[in-house]
Amino acid sequence: MLRVLLIDDHERFGAVVQASMGREPDVEAVEHATNVADGLALIEAFEPDLVAVNVRVGASDGITCMAQITERHPNVRVVILSAFPDAPVMQRAADANARGFHPKNAGPTRLLWLLRNAGHEGFTVHPDVVDQVSGGGLLRPRQGGSASLPTVPSP
Repeated sequence: MLRVLLIDDHERFGAVVQASMGREPDVEAVEHATNVADGLALIEAFEPDLVAVNVRVGASDGITCMAQITERHPNVRVVILSAFPDAPVMQRAADANARGFHPKNAGPTRLLWLLRNAGHEGFTVHPDVVDQVSGGGLLRPRQGGSASLPTVPSP
């Protein structure tokens, strides 16, 4: 069972995501936090396998929050969600070692796919999302020469 915690200040989106996960036999929505402080406390309390964090949580930066999560809980995978996805945001998430990226408008089926496929290494993005966000182009290489191309497991 994949245990997922959502950190997103949009309560309606959170309710939709939790309902979608609730219909899946292999995914459990452990909780939904609407701010970073509550999210960090809920990670301590529920010990999820994966945390999905919006790139913006109120005035907070979700990618900075992700760094706090991975520092305190190195075994927790973190994926970044964005209501306004573009290649620079996806690149920033990849550079910060997010395990995946998902536009909030890409739908719950693709989000569930990402949650199931985001591993402990690499950067996972649904194939349709790569095309949507990057316009079919490649992301720029990371410093040090390694490519920050997303992994795209078969749907």
